[in-house]
Amino acid sequence: MAKPSIFSENYGGNMKKRRRKRIILFLIIFVAVGSVLFLSFNDKNIDNIRAGIKNFAIFKERENDNKVAEKNEENIKENNIKEENTQKNDAEKVKADEIIDDTEKKVDIEEDIKEDEAIKKGNDEKENNELKSEYIGLGREMMITLNYKILNGKKEFISIDQEQEIESDILGNMAVINITKSQNTYLIKEDFTAVDITKPDYISTKKKTFTKEYVLGNYEDYVWCKSPKFVDENTIVYVSGLPWINSKKNLYIWTYKINEGIYTFINNSKLSGKEIIIGERDNNLIKIQVAGKDYKVDKNGIIKK
Repeated sequence: MAKPSIFSENYGGNMKKRRRKRIILFLIIFVAVGSVLFLSFNDKNIDNIRAGIKNFAIFKERENDNKVAEKNEENIKENNIKEENTQKNDAEKVKADEIIDDTEKKVDIEEDIKEDEAIKKGNDEKENNELKSEYIGLGREMMITLNYKILNGKKEFISIDQEQEIESDILGNMAVINITKSQNTYLIKEDFTAVDITKPDYISTKKKTFTKEYVLGNYEDYVWCKSPKFVDENTIVYVSGLPWINSKKNLYIWTYKINEGIYTFINNSKLSGKEIIIGERDNNLIKIQVAGKDYKVDKNGIIKK
């Protein structure tokens, strides 16, 4: 189709007619091509199209289901995390409560222990301050009353009753008793058992044996044992007329070793005389007065300044 000349009288109208014809031609071609394409599709192609549409729909549905599943899974995970946090917080709270309970129980136990200790201490102090008594037999001669206290779990002898017929001395949980009439000597220890420690006889330098019964029976007012006193926990010092057996009545100092069971004569002229008084202990020394003179003697009978 020839383009109209620009110099023609009806150029504008010719151009409109020309465009109109082009549009009509284009529409005819489009319809023809579309008809051919439509007629070219058979039943199989239509089924394929339908299947494709169906598959597309299924795909979209699955995609939506997957999104929903993923969303649900995320929600489940989030809920699980929240639940774990809640359980963790609950567990920590329970643990904290248990710690508080344990602390309170521990405090209660400690308070109970302190209270029990205070009660026990009070009872111990009461027991320590309480004077107890024990009746003890000295052989078949007599019964005495020994008074004592409990100090730091140990017995502490305090005094002995019936002192008119006996001479006695106490050191800690030991006591020595001499019966003035029979001159028998007994040692009492913590178990309240009285042991007879009387020297039974004397053997002279000529190997002659003199029993206590023989000497007291034949020499009036003879001193076999008198005024026993502790020097220390293993030594008792006492006055005796031995080693001489006569009527002169001179007195001497003897010692008795408790653990060894040995009697020893102290051969010192300063510690002999008609009258000997055994005094108090002073730093493991014993005071002894002879004829008005005072001496301090150790456990071996040696005079100390």
